[in-house]
Amino acid sequence: MRTCRTSVSIVAIGLLAIAPAAGSEGRSPPASGALLDVGGYRLYVSCAGEGTPTVVIDAGAGSWSIHYAHIQAAVAKVTRVCTFDRAGLGRSDRGPAPRTSAQMADEMHSLLHAAGVAPPLLLVGHSLGGYNVRIYQARHPLEVGGLVLVDAAHEDQWDRLPQEVRGAVSASLPAMRHQADLAREGKIAPPDVDATLLAMITPARRDEYVAAMRSPEAYEGLAAEFEAAFDSARQVPDGPLGDLPLVVLTAGRSFEAFAGSGIPVSASNEIWVSLQDELAALSTLSVHMVSQHGDHRLNQTDQQAVIGAIEQGIRMVRRRPEVPAGLGVPGYVLPATSTPAVDRLLAELEEAYRAMDLERFVGLFTEDVEQLDVARRVHVQNRANWRDWTRRINSAHLAMDRRHRGRAQVGDVVIAEIEWSGTVRGEALGSPGEDRKYRYTGVALIRLEGERIRQQILYGDFATLSAQLGRTDAR
Repeated sequence: MRTCRTSVSIVAIGLLAIAPAAGSEGRSPPASGALLDVGGYRLYVSCAGEGTPTVVIDAGAGSWSIHYAHIQAAVAKVTRVCTFDRAGLGRSDRGPAPRTSAQMADEMHSLLHAAGVAPPLLLVGHSLGGYNVRIYQARHPLEVGGLVLVDAAHEDQWDRLPQEVRGAVSASLPAMRHQADLAREGKIAPPDVDATLLAMITPARRDEYVAAMRSPEAYEGLAAEFEAAFDSARQVPDGPLGDLPLVVLTAGRSFEAFAGSGIPVSASNEIWVSLQDELAALSTLSVHMVSQHGDHRLNQTDQQAVIGAIEQGIRMVRRRPEVPAGLGVPGYVLPATSTPAVDRLLAELEEAYRAMDLERFVGLFTEDVEQLDVARRVHVQNRANWRDWTRRINSAHLAMDRRHRGRAQVGDVVIAEIEWSGTVRGEALGSPGEDRKYRYTGVALIRLEGERIRQQILYGDFATLSAQLGRTDAR
């Protein structure tokens, strides 16, 4: 029995990048990556290349890393790039419902931290992924150096596009569930699977993709994301992005694939371009690019446009200043001064640290405190883990000091240059009786909640610390 791919793909606009498309040249590299725990379930992530910023690609609804493997291979020649599978798709485990963009953005954050992916990030959101990366940026602005929105969903599209589009989303959900039932019954044959994508990937991955598309999980994951689409739109934050580097890539013929489906193609394309203009206006430092060759499935129908948009985003992020050089701190958060309240809080922090007073030190942080030590790839969440981490650090030291210098405040975020110094016990280094002194500098990005610290991201000169301690791992 042949499947009803047309009925599912009709609702793809602004959400999906999974339908068949015109052929393409180029091949992706073999899959590599890892399944990492993000809170009782695992997500798959694959990274390639070297350099900064790190590009992170979030695909359209129902799509996953394999749909961007060929794009990843091209971008990896320029910088480090990571793709991943959202929960319930590809190689990843099923995640909690509902599958809203806020849930997916939080999972992406946990995954990138678990993978040790250091900022600045250039987040690429295709279609529904546009919602996800905008929510991520709003929640973690210090980690994001820029955004690339690839024919991305607009939060107002459901009200402003012809109502046939919204109706198609609701009407397609039963078809997606039916696809899952057919897969469970073994009634989806290889000819029903996206032949165009198969032509873009290596033989090893073709088998993987065919197996995935013949399983119910792919269709259940797609349906779960579509089911939450309207709620996801409401979760997208209001307000501009300041001068955050932003590239918007629009498919000028986004709806062409839906001719004859009942959706008014010409009117929909016109409204769609207007919505994309509004996305480009979110930042005062933006570039709006338009593809006249591809439809909404730009990762398949105009790969070069997608690669070009990402490379433009990389250039824009790289042109921004970094302070101090090489540490990857987003320059756009730096120009401001501190306040007496912040000065007092940091003084208390320094005094507690110097005295190795565990309870006093931990008491300066909120209950849901979070720390990322970028240099050491350490991620600490919640008060209990924070206390254990601090106790472990204290037990390794005979003396330690942390001084905040050159501090600045932007909203609820404090940026401070830090000088660390102290003496580490020889026992902690595996050399009893050979205590080691050290001194090195870095940067702390601290998010405040009232008069306490909610989040702390540390960028340290870890190579210098390791050299002074004679270790490659000085945790």
